[in-house]
Amino acid sequence: MSATKPSVRATFALLALLGAAPALAQYREPPPAEPWPEAARPDDDDRPRPPPAAPRDDRDDDRDAARPAPPPARAYPARPVRPRYRTPPPAYAPGYGPSYGPAYAPAYAPRQVYAWPRVEVALRGGIASPGGTAVEGLPMRDLFGDQLTLGVDVGLRANPHVYMGLFAEGGLGLGGDQVDTTCRGGSRDCGAASGRLGAAIHYHFAPSAPLDPWIGYGVAISGATVSGEDAFGTFDRTFAGFEYAKLLAGVDLRLAGSTTLGLYAEWTSGVFTQVEAKENNVVVDSGGVGTTTTHSWFTVGPRLKF
Repeated sequence: MSATKPSVRATFALLALLGAAPALAQYREPPPAEPWPEAARPDDDDRPRPPPAAPRDDRDDDRDAARPAPPPARAYPARPVRPRYRTPPPAYAPGYGPSYGPAYAPAYAPRQVYAWPRVEVALRGGIASPGGTAVEGLPMRDLFGDQLTLGVDVGLRANPHVYMGLFAEGGLGLGGDQVDTTCRGGSRDCGAASGRLGAAIHYHFAPSAPLDPWIGYGVAISGATVSGEDAFGTFDRTFAGFEYAKLLAGVDLRLAGSTTLGLYAEWTSGVFTQVEAKENNVVVDSGGVGTTTTHSWFTVGPRLKF
């Protein structure tokens, strides 16, 4: 009985193996694939094929021919040019506001251009007052009173700021305190005069502005005389010398072009080196001054320049 059990078991195992053989057959390794013959490829059959597509350029040309033409480009008007000066507003109705004329001028006139250097001429006048002493012990006020002066300047304007030129001026007035006392009464005539000739240089601070302030310096040779009549007859005293400092300052108001009108002031300082005395038209004394002293003139007045 024991020998029969293993035989039964082996029989069942063999039957189970035989039953599972079909299932195990699908797990066997497949045979290697054989290459397709050249004539038997699926792509090389005799089936009809569509015609080749046209090149892209031809298709684009056909497409462009069928496409409608683009609309023309829009034209824009040219941008207006802005005027240099703002145009005036239109005129108001009568009785409702100011009206503007047909012409419109800019607020500022164009700057005038001149050629440099150029010649300048000026006329000036004023009132001159003496100071200091004529000779030692003799004040100017005793010999000369206030004088009315007239002068002319002629020179070159080297550039807009610098002027260099010559001047001549003279003055007339009454005698000083001592001479006036001697000449009082009757029909006696007393008077005084002065003159100078020299050179000056001016510097203008604002030559292109409506108001042009300036300063100057000059030197000159000068002379002065006083004459009168007393109980003994006529007398004359003449002085000559030079002015070593002539300080000027002024302001010019522009009128038109290079024409200006302004005011000026000057202070001169000098010495008399020669003196001559006459009595009844006869020279009684003449020569140099032993000890020189300083005298001065202060002048203020209008000035017109061309």
